[in-house]
Amino acid sequence: MTVEVRIKRCLLRDRRKRAGLSQQQVAELLGVSKSRISEYENSEINMSILTAKKLAVICGCDISDLFIFEISRK
Repeated sequence: MTVEVRIKRCLLRDRRKRAGLSQQQVAELLGVSKSRISEYENSEINMSILTAKKLAVICGCDISDLFIFEISRK
């Protein structure tokens, strides 16, 4: 049996807003451009595990709170 995991949806926008932060504030804390945060939020690009951990710390949540995963077993 193999397990496949993919990101179904990124929840960064929701978590960022709950933390009361703008895209610009998160971008500055992360050291990236505001457009990069938008790309993450719109699932245009995937973030590294290290970036996800940093964003989780910034937003005050766990990494698993940043995504909805789709898991399939074959």
